[in-house]
Amino acid sequence: MNKILANIKYPMVRKSNLPVSLRTHKDEAGYLRAKQKGISSKPLNKEEPIQEWKGWILIINEFPYSAAFDTHHMLVPKREVTKDELNKSEREELNNIIDELNDKYDCLLLNFNRKQSIKKHFHIHLLTYKNNRKDIKL
Repeated sequence: MNKILANIKYPMVRKSNLPVSLRTHKDEAGYLRAKQKGISSKPLNKEEPIQEWKGWILIINEFPYSAAFDTHHMLVPKREVTKDELNKSEREELNNIIDELNDKYDCLLLNFNRKQSIKKHFHIHLLTYKNNRKDIKL
């Protein structure tokens, strides 16, 4: 299986020197500028929640994946922990929240460690696709 995956050639379509991203070019450039300036938003669990549960909050992503999605929220534990540090209660509540939100979003996205920009605070991206394919562009 690993040999098969290693031989897959993924197309790289680039219109600029920006990294391949789920953000529009404009939003990706803004994200990179903020990172270079060292401007970091407050910790995720200190952001203003749009919905709240016992151990979790739902927040708006400050740097949304705007190329393909109209809505980009993040589900964040109130404690600043990695995925492996979630306790049993938090994991159970997470499963219940995902079931509760199932009809409100199109997909959830969980980045693997190598692509996470915020490694020490577990979070799940909750996304709603743009309505029309013509609206999806970089």
